[in-house]
Amino acid sequence: MAAAACFKYFHTANFLYVPGNVILMADDKFSPEGEVRLMGFQAIDEAVIGDIKLIVGKKLKRFSELCKGFEQVVLHLKKVHAQPHSEKYELHASLKDKGKLYTTITSHKDLLLAVEEALEKLESEASKARTL
Repeated sequence: MAAAACFKYFHTANFLYVPGNVILMADDKFSPEGEVRLMGFQAIDEAVIGDIKLIVGKKLKRFSELCKGFEQVVLHLKKVHAQPHSEKYELHASLKDKGKLYTTITSHKDLLLAVEEALEKLESEASKARTL
């Protein structure tokens, strides 16, 4: 008899931790989609996740102003070079606005700078599309 898959999760502050995913939610309400989905961040320290939350929170307001149909931001982290003290992070980011998807890829040795750069690129893509 095969064992059923067991998923453990817990909810703290504005996060829902699911194996391999962190879902940020607005107003501490559970939403399976959430406004921001972080994937591949399970090995990242909670203090750094808190800093990422602050960076993303600042951009969410801008995204909601810029994108009239703002739905979701997804950040997918991949470690490219995982040797101690020389990690390099690749970040795939996407923004969903009324079903339209904007994507970008960035890589950096500093995770926070990679997140900030990816969000800046998404903002630039969305603002270009708005002016067209």
